[in-house]
Amino acid sequence: MVKRETEGGSTVRWFLPFLLQKNKFLPAQLNTRCSIPISHASSSAAAAEEGDSIDHDDTRILPLVHIRRPLSRLPRPLRRRRHVAKLLYKARLSVTHSLISSSFFFFGAGESQEMVRPRMVLFGDSITEQSFRPGGWGAALADTYSRKADVVVRGYGGYNTRWALFLLHQIFPLVGIAPPLATTVFFGANDAALLGRTGERQHVPVAEYKENLKKIDCSKSMLIVLITPPPIDEDGRERFARSLYGEEARKLPERTNEMAGVYASQCIELAREMNIHCIDIWSKMQETAGWQKLYLSDGLHLTPEGNAVVHKEVVQTLRSVGLKAEEMPYDFPHHSRIDGSCPEKAFQ
Repeated sequence: MVKRETEGGSTVRWFLPFLLQKNKFLPAQLNTRCSIPISHASSSAAAAEEGDSIDHDDTRILPLVHIRRPLSRLPRPLRRRRHVAKLLYKARLSVTHSLISSSFFFFGAGESQEMVRPRMVLFGDSITEQSFRPGGWGAALADTYSRKADVVVRGYGGYNTRWALFLLHQIFPLVGIAPPLATTVFFGANDAALLGRTGERQHVPVAEYKENLKKIDCSKSMLIVLITPPPIDEDGRERFARSLYGEEARKLPERTNEMAGVYASQCIELAREMNIHCIDIWSKMQETAGWQKLYLSDGLHLTPEGNAVVHKEVVQTLRSVGLKAEEMPYDFPHHSRIDGSCPEKAFQ
């Protein structure tokens, strides 16, 4: 159980996450629970003391460390940033993705500290890019976590997982920014485009698709939620093509529901292999009679009802690991806690 200390009537938990930035560590305070094997940490610290070389490619962002007592009560050597840094360089940390109840980052030192609101990144193709349209699942997620976390859309229409890999260092930079609290990865609809059809340049072989998804899971310190490609309504795709191109529309489908299912199964299999969360939207939507017109606007993209299904599944997954919006703290005091005659007290 976490050791708690009370300061000024409020209960606080102390943690020491660190980010690697040009061979320096930036301390932050975060109420996220993680674990570190003590025996491994001790041997790793000893190795670091002996001057072993440091592999900067061990991990993109060092995971968060759960300190079981306030920093002031740690042994004096552990209070030194240099000693803690050496310990963290080599230690292999196992992050538990549960019990995440409060997660505001503070960067800098002393008066220069800056609070950074936790982020949830939505990474995917056009289904993610369109998620902030009216009735979109991204907009609904931002509303669910309003004042608790920023929901950041990184959706790129037409992209497959092969092209998405070129964006990783921009979307999940190695240094200078805290890792997202959670990330949804929603690709596959374009990877599953058929060869010899209009969308063949988007096609990615299913084995490569699976490997690319594995590479996108680039940090051990953030929660990854994979989402399978949605089902395909082939008749709906044909009707949509005819509405755009008339009789010139190709009769052969550029995507099929069967092929989308193959990619969905590989996404699910990868999640099992890596022990990460996966939402099987391909199967979930097909559980409802008339899903083709109810959930898909053009045989591929989502209607408001389809967006609602994705939103519900994402929220359920986040709640299952402790990210319950009602239990997360506000970024700033609720208005009921502000004294009209002395408002500054609420912000101290």
